[in-house]
Amino acid sequence: RDSFEKKLINSGSNNAKMLWSLTQKKSVVLNVPLTYPVNPINGSIVSGFLTPELDEDAVYPIELADEIEMISKGNYLFDAAGFKKYQGYDDQKLIDKVYEMSKAQYALVNHMLAKKDWDFFAHVNIGTDRMPHALWNHFDETHPRFVKNSKFKDALKDYYIYVDGEVGKILEKIDDDTLVIVASDHGMGKLLGRVNMNEWLMKEGYLVLKEEEKTKIIAQTRFKLHMVDWSKTRAYSFGNYQSRIYINKKGRDPQGIVTKEEFDSLRNELITKINAIPDSDGKKINNSVFKTEELYPNGFIDNDAPDLLVYLGDNLWAPTDEIGSGKLYSQDTTVGKTVAVHTQFGFFIISGKGVTKRGKIDRISIMDFTPTILYALGETIPKELRGVKVNI
Repeated sequence: RDSFEKKLINSGSNNAKMLWSLTQKKSVVLNVPLTYPVNPINGSIVSGFLTPELDEDAVYPIELADEIEMISKGNYLFDAAGFKKYQGYDDQKLIDKVYEMSKAQYALVNHMLAKKDWDFFAHVNIGTDRMPHALWNHFDETHPRFVKNSKFKDALKDYYIYVDGEVGKILEKIDDDTLVIVASDHGMGKLLGRVNMNEWLMKEGYLVLKEEEKTKIIAQTRFKLHMVDWSKTRAYSFGNYQSRIYINKKGRDPQGIVTKEEFDSLRNELITKINAIPDSDGKKINNSVFKTEELYPNGFIDNDAPDLLVYLGDNLWAPTDEIGSGKLYSQDTTVGKTVAVHTQFGFFIISGKGVTKRGKIDRISIMDFTPTILYALGETIPKELRGVKVNI
C-alpha cells in the first residue's frame, strides 16, 4: 500500500510458524512453496517454486547443494519454468519440462529418504498443478476449447500414472510405523473463461485511469498501479484465480478518497453488483464475494489484505486484472494460456500407523492437515489453530 508497487512474496512475508517449526523432531522439507529464502531447521530443507536459483538461500544446510548438483547432474529445477513463464510454453515443451523437473525432484526425494535421519518428511510436487493448467482441454470433451483427436489426449493421465509410480517407490522405502498423507491444497477443473475485473470496475466508474495512460493502451495489457488516477479511483483489482479487490481508503492508502463512513456501503454495493455478473452468454453464474474479516477471523494486517475476495462461477470462471481489450470476457491473458483453474475441493488420503478406518472420510478442511500431523508426531496442538485433528 505504501509504495503502490507489486512484489513477489517469500518466506519473509509469512508471520505464521511453519509446521516443522512446531516440532523438535528431525524434518526433511522439499519444495514446499513460500520457503525461499530458507530458514535453518532441525534437519534439511530445499525451497519450492519462486526460487530463482540453487544457492545458499535455497537449501539448508548449504552442503546439501552439492548433493543436489550431483544427483541432478547440475539440472535441478524448482519449477517447470520461472514464475508463470510455463504458461507461455507450447504443450510439448511444458510436458518435457515438467517431466525433467519431476525426475530430478523425485531422485532427490529418494536420496533424502535413504540417506537422512527424519521423523517428518514433506515433498510438494508442483507438476500436478502445471500439467492440468496446460492440458485439460485435450481430454475433456465438455471444455469450450476441447481439442478433438489431440495427440496429447492421454498426456495428463500418463503423468498422473507416472507420479503414482513414484509414490509407489516411496512407499516401498518406508516401514509400517510410518504414517503417510497424500494431499492437495486445491482441486482442478475446466476453465470456462475469464472475466476482466478491472475492465468491469472501469465500466462501472470505480476505477479511472490517467488520461495519458489511456492513450498508450492499444491492446490487452497488464494492469499497473502507475496507470491509475487516484483522485477519481475508488477500487481496483488484482488476481488470476480469485479477484482481490482493494478499496482506495482515505487515511490508509497514500492517495485514498473513500472515507471511513463510505467504506462499508461501497463494499456492500460492490458485493451486490459482482454477484450479478453473468457468464459471457448472459447466463447467471454462482459468484461468491467475501469480506476479508469473514475469511480471516483471527485478524489480518490492514495494509496487506484486500478488502474483498471474489470467486466467479463456482471457480470455473477466473478473473484477470488485465485492461485494454475493452471487453468484459476473454480466454487467455498476456502471460499465456491456462485451460484449467483451481477449484475448492482437493483430496486427502491418510494411511499407515494409527489409521484404523477404511474407505471415504467425511469432508475435512485444509486447516485440519497441521493438527493431524502434529498429533501423529506426538506434539501438542496449539490452541490458536482453527483446524482439528482428522478422525482416523
